[in-house]
Amino acid sequence: MSDFVDLSGPAIGRIVHQEAMAAASAALDAGATHYTTRPGIVELRGAIADHIVRWAGRRPDPLTEVLVTCGVEEAVFVAVLTTVGAGDRLLVVGPSPTTDEELAAAAGGILDRLVLPDVHDDVSQWLCLNTRPRVGAILVRNPTVDGSPVAEPVMRCLRQCAHDQGVPLLEVKALADFLPAVHDSTESDVSRAGAAASVVIGDFSAWNLEGWRVGYVAGPSSLIGTMTDLMQALSICAPALGQYAALGALQSGEVTLAATRTVLAARAAAFSTGLSAYGQAANLRVAGQYIFLPVGGAEADVIETLIREAGVRVEAGAPVGVPGALRVTLSEPEAVMLGAATRIAASLFPKAGEGVDG
Repeated sequence: MSDFVDLSGPAIGRIVHQEAMAAASAALDAGATHYTTRPGIVELRGAIADHIVRWAGRRPDPLTEVLVTCGVEEAVFVAVLTTVGAGDRLLVVGPSPTTDEELAAAAGGILDRLVLPDVHDDVSQWLCLNTRPRVGAILVRNPTVDGSPVAEPVMRCLRQCAHDQGVPLLEVKALADFLPAVHDSTESDVSRAGAAASVVIGDFSAWNLEGWRVGYVAGPSSLIGTMTDLMQALSICAPALGQYAALGALQSGEVTLAATRTVLAARAAAFSTGLSAYGQAANLRVAGQYIFLPVGGAEADVIETLIREAGVRVEAGAPVGVPGALRVTLSEPEAVMLGAATRIAASLFPKAGEGVDG
């Protein structure tokens, strides 16, 4: 099919911001073609510390409390292997990728999932009833993999629990930069104390750098030191050019993030328009550079149908933690997203479109 559209995989198709490209080019001209130290270049660690103040409740020390990693997956990997031991439970809160099971097993631990409570539930009672013995670490993605921010009462409860039990709270913020910055100065001292002992994990995908393999971990110096030793033993290091690109991205501030949000919002709106005539637009969930479209079960069969009948390739949501949904990458211009959505809807929901006038 000549107009086949591939909306699977990472968010390819979005141009890397000029600031990041300029920083990488300057670094290349300066000869930055070698490995850096395992913790990462000092300038980038300082910029990361400045960036995450709004999440961590305090500015971490760039030299002892910030570690640059080879992407967000490696950041989660070293954080879990550092905090979860043999027989420990990795308590995962909310939807998460199936690879978390392999990650817990690699650490010698056991995966234990908690479903997020409804915002109207008694959050403290929810955590009391569900807290398990021998927890090595608590892992929460905020926003979740389907783009939903975790309610602040839930986060306060998790921070308090982690603080009281003396276990790390691993908070993955990989999707947070796709959302407008929120600065909350109303947290209690107890909440901030819990946050200060937490680990913040993120990357630079909102600057279109998902292929540059740069992520980060920030947390207590004792944990960061152990993670650094693990990376040293595994001979893992984020690429030098990627680090300098990430530095340029952070130095560009909210301007480039706003540009990313504008582009993705327009593409998501176009995709939604293509589904609206078939009554499916309301079911979409936007998660950064992805959209999730619920289709029920048999995701593999649905994907094969779309490849064959609609000429569109998407991915299954189950492996990334959203079962019963298709994951669509917002990697193409608005016109392409609109056309792809229309073809998807005509293939999957033909009867819904028949009764719509005009």
